[in-house]
Amino acid sequence: MSFLDSLFGASPSPAPPPAPLDPFWKRNANLKYVPLMALASRPQPLRGRAGVFVLWIIGTRPAWVACGPSTDLEETVLRLADTPSIQEWERRGSLVFTWAPIVADKRDGVTAYLRTTLPFKGLSDTLDRALGIDPEKIRRASPVPVLPPG
Repeated sequence: MSFLDSLFGASPSPAPPPAPLDPFWKRNANLKYVPLMALASRPQPLRGRAGVFVLWIIGTRPAWVACGPSTDLEETVLRLADTPSIQEWERRGSLVFTWAPIVADKRDGVTAYLRTTLPFKGLSDTLDRALGIDPEKIRRASPVPVLPPG
């Protein structure tokens, strides 16, 4: 503490940013992330589920592809599998899909955080709209820190 601090009071230190929370990204019974196309052929386990999804490619050239909020993960998986830009990513290697059950009022913030901290290569406003996501709403959301899948 300096002499001036003792006279005028120390300025409060800024609060550290909150530590990212672990949203417990979903895996299959073997604790592996599920390939998108395998899930698209039998999406019923996602029926009635909502949350935030993450899609990435594994293999020799891994890359984050897309993420977003979803009120119907079964429909999201089917739309992703039918999207030409996602099919192009699938041809480059295996796309894997995971999701976390994020409460409705935090989904946009979790998506905003992931999109600003991970280098997603397949994101576009066109893809967002095809999935029923409002890209402007995501850009305006206050980020909610979470750990990425991994």
